[in-house]
Amino acid sequence: MKIKWLNKIIEFKFHDWHYAHIHFVMIVPHTMEFTKRDEFPTYLNQSGLVGSGAEIGVQSGCYSEILLSRWKGNGLFSIDAWQHFDDDIYVDIANLSTEQHLDLYANTSLKLRPFGDRSIIWRMTSHEASRIIPDKTLDFCYLDADHSYKGVLNDLKLWVPKIKNGGIICGHDYINDGTHYTKEGVLIGDFGVQKAVGKISNELNWKIHVTEFDEYPSWFATIAGN
Repeated sequence: MKIKWLNKIIEFKFHDWHYAHIHFVMIVPHTMEFTKRDEFPTYLNQSGLVGSGAEIGVQSGCYSEILLSRWKGNGLFSIDAWQHFDDDIYVDIANLSTEQHLDLYANTSLKLRPFGDRSIIWRMTSHEASRIIPDKTLDFCYLDADHSYKGVLNDLKLWVPKIKNGGIICGHDYINDGTHYTKEGVLIGDFGVQKAVGKISNELNWKIHVTEFDEYPSWFATIAGN
């Protein structure tokens, strides 16, 4: 028997005179104890999740840079449309003009260039990218694009199938649902992250971990094996 406890493998083999060799595997997942999203890369390393990952909704590339700097994975897909959408459809402070998005895209490309082949930047929508990446190939996927209930629900349906068994589905802005404004009264956006995550979590029996020390918390769930 092999037992994975933290990042160590212990193997036991049982034999007797009457039965063939019995060999089975028990996987005990890491406990998520990190309190800020910037600690997530360390958790991935400790869990042996060092293959491929994706961030959906990159904007300026700040979190992609943190992931690539601290995570020991082979490659990160940084995916963002970097374009303006109809204001009535996408109500979010990040819905800038296409010209502004092009500046962000260019700056992000330069910011992530030092990571070489480990950084894969795709300028496309979440839906377009999900059609390219095969199912069960990602160690994690971090959602930070459309924060509306419909937007998050759509992204969950697109990206959960892309995660390997034992991998992590997660995302940003796990704040109270509804329309949010800054202290100065500037519209931040319409949020439905908690409702969407809660719906899928109930259906798939996820245990949700939230980074309680972040100003805008992130949420994390492990994809159970079949």
